[in-house]
Amino acid sequence: MPLTREGSGADLAWRLAPRWIPNAALLTLPQLDALRRLLRRTPPCPARSALVAALDADPAHAAIEPHAVPESELRFLEALEDAALTRRPVRVQYHSVGHDELATRELSVARICLGHPARFLAVCHASDRLEWFRVFGVLDAQLLETVAYRPADPAHLAVLTGAPPSVSDERAGAELHVLRVPLPHAPTVLRALPFDAEVLVHEDSAELRTRVADRRPVLRFVLAWGGLVEPVSPALRTALHEAASQLLVSAASPASSPPRPTVIAKEISR
Repeated sequence: MPLTREGSGADLAWRLAPRWIPNAALLTLPQLDALRRLLRRTPPCPARSALVAALDADPAHAAIEPHAVPESELRFLEALEDAALTRRPVRVQYHSVGHDELATRELSVARICLGHPARFLAVCHASDRLEWFRVFGVLDAQLLETVAYRPADPAHLAVLTGAPPSVSDERAGAELHVLRVPLPHAPTVLRALPFDAEVLVHEDSAELRTRVADRRPVLRFVLAWGGLVEPVSPALRTALHEAASQLLVSAASPASSPPRPTVIAKEISR
């Protein structure tokens, strides 16, 4: 127990430290917020998980998923965290790697997924659409006090949190393929996605956009899900039609029928 001696003789007194609490530590609210941020950015382990669970009892902090974050992505991460926790829009200068363009966007941050790379889901005010963004693409960030926050649709949020952000494929010969999935089935389909795809959520469906040089994995994926996954791009529809035609021809061909057993008769002489 930390005690401070005061006076002497008959006036001797012992005083407790002003910020001492038995079996506890006293933190100010700013210190508590700083501790939360540091814990979310450290490598995963059971002790950290227990501390994060104890400190993040407030439901608002569920908007930030903890994970280790590289030093190079910490510059504007605090502003994005504040935007998510306080439900305030943020104006960012964002560099899109896939399109190699720099643009100013006003965003309402809905979810932050820390890790490598750190990324976040936000409603873009220009398109009024929920989209994935990467933290390293943010070159400037400023919280907005006079612009209304736009909450994400819970159904759209559930769809996109089940699918990772797309990875741009710039290889020679890469072809864009577009698929459509009914919104109620989208979370299940996206969890089984075997390739990277950009996900756009519409009123009643999720649109998947992938750019690959070899279309065979996409064809197999569409055929495996039957009518739940609809090809939109003409090239993919044509390829699926050809594949279906070949299957029908093979099924109707006599050569494809199972062979009949051969009976060998042996004459027995008496």
